[in-house]
Amino acid sequence: MVFQSYALYPHMTVAGNIGLPLAMRRMNVWQRLPLVGSLLPGSRAAQAGITREVTEAAQSLDIAQLLDRKPGQLSGGQKQRVALGRAMVRHPAAFLLDEPLSNLDAKLRVQMRAELTELQRRLGATMIYVTHDQAEAMTMSDRVAVMLAGKLQQVAPPRKLYDDPETLAVAEFVGSPKINVMPADGGFHAVRPEAMEIVAPDAAVAIAGRVRLVEHMGSESLVHVDAPGVPQTLIARLDALDARDPVRGDAVGLRPMPGRVLRFDAQGARVRD
Repeated sequence: MVFQSYALYPHMTVAGNIGLPLAMRRMNVWQRLPLVGSLLPGSRAAQAGITREVTEAAQSLDIAQLLDRKPGQLSGGQKQRVALGRAMVRHPAAFLLDEPLSNLDAKLRVQMRAELTELQRRLGATMIYVTHDQAEAMTMSDRVAVMLAGKLQQVAPPRKLYDDPETLAVAEFVGSPKINVMPADGGFHAVRPEAMEIVAPDAAVAIAGRVRLVEHMGSESLVHVDAPGVPQTLIARLDALDARDPVRGDAVGLRPMPGRVLRFDAQGARVRD
C-alpha cells in the first residue's frame, strides 16, 4: 500500500522507513531493539540482508543518497519515492496506490507520472491506482475503471473510454475540455471538441451560433460558441496553425466531422447503429 499522505515515520531514517516491513517479518521484537538487538544471535545477518535490499530499492528509485536522512529533511517527491520503496522491498504481487501524487505540485506530478509508469514496467507487478486526476488515469493506465456516484460505469483501456464510452456520464467525465452534448431525437448527440469543424453559419449540416470566448492555449485554441436551442456552450478545438481562428462575437457554424457523433438515449445509455 502506498498512501496519499506518505505515512512515513518521522523519527526513522529513510533506510529505517524502507526496511521496516522486512524487519517486522524477519526479526523478532528483541532483535529489533536499537542497542541490545544487534548482540542477539541471527540479528546481524538479518540486518545485513535488509540493508542490502533497502539499498537496491533506493538505487532503483534514485534516493540512495538520502538513506541517512529523516522525512522532515525531504521534499514531497522524495517522500513519495520512500513510500514506494517501502512497498517495493516486500516484492508484492500487487501495489495499491491511493492518490499518491495529489500532494505534489503540478511540475513534479508530471515527472512522477512518468517515473511510476516506468517503475511498473520494470517491476512487472500489478498496480491498482486510485485518482481523481484524469491526466494520471489516461496516461498511466493499461485499463481504467470509471466510478461515478458509487457505481462502476465502465472498465476499458484509456483510448476506448475516450473514443467509445458506454454511457453519457462516462463521455462527459473523460476528456478536457468536456465533450459537447446536444439534445436530439429524444436523446443526446455528443461530439468531442476536436471533432467540431468551424464553418460558415449557413453551411450545410451546421449548428449556427456566435463566438462567446476564444482561449489561445499555444499549441491549440478552444473556441466557445453559444448556439440557440443548445443548453451548454459548445467548444471546438483548433490547431494553432488553423487559419480559421475566429474572434469573440463572430457568427460561425459548427459541423461535426463525419462518423464522430456519439448517440445516447434519454437515460444516457449508448445507442449504436
